Amino acid sequence: MSVSISWNRTDSALVGSVRGRIDTNNASIFDGLIKTWSRPDEPSLILDFSGVSFISSAGLHRLLLIAREYELSGRQFGLCELPDPIQELMEISGLFRIIQIFDSYDAATGKPSQSSGGKDTADDREGSNESFNIKLIHDKFSDIAEYIIQKHEHVTGTSIPSEKLKQAHAEITAGLRDVDADMEVMLRDYRMKLFHIAEAKLNKVLDE
Repeated sequence: MSVSISWNRTDSALVGSVRGRIDTNNASIFDGLIKTWSRPDEPSLILDFSGVSFISSAGLHRLLLIAREYELSGRQFGLCELPDPIQELMEISGLFRIIQIFDSYDAATGKPSQSSGGKDTADDREGSNESFNIKLIHDKFSDIAEYIIQKHEHVTGTSIPSEKLKQAHAEITAGLRDVDADMEVMLRDYRMKLFHIAEAKLNKVLDE
């Protein structure tokens, strides 16, 4: 599935309704669509994510760069209407502390004070982690490493020296490979448990 954006200009902001998935293959297209339709001096840009089914670390990296550009020029950039899996990923990645996230379209375009930017909302959505969301770990290690490094530089306002940068990429990638191996085992056990429980429940019903 590709990514597309339909645009609407309100009294307070340029709003882009994003649809599809944002991954390594089309993150540059997503970025290009935003740069094509928004003015260089756009005072406020809001992206409606209600139609986004998936975003990878490559997509998160693009959002981080956009947020940095708007922040440095004193402009507003935010997201609204995030599906639960996307909201969960924003919290896991820490991006919700950098990008202003609004609960609704109305809050984003009319009442900025109702935003949740910089506020941890994980406790407000009880039960969002009830199911194992495999989509959250479908990422290239290099994309995750690049995103984490860029986020660190953005938050601290510093640039990592080139020799440290190479080492950081290597260490992060090695660590992610270890986690990936552990996750494969966990996922196999998880799937096995699902089938065992399903079979046990069926047998219970048939024995009644």
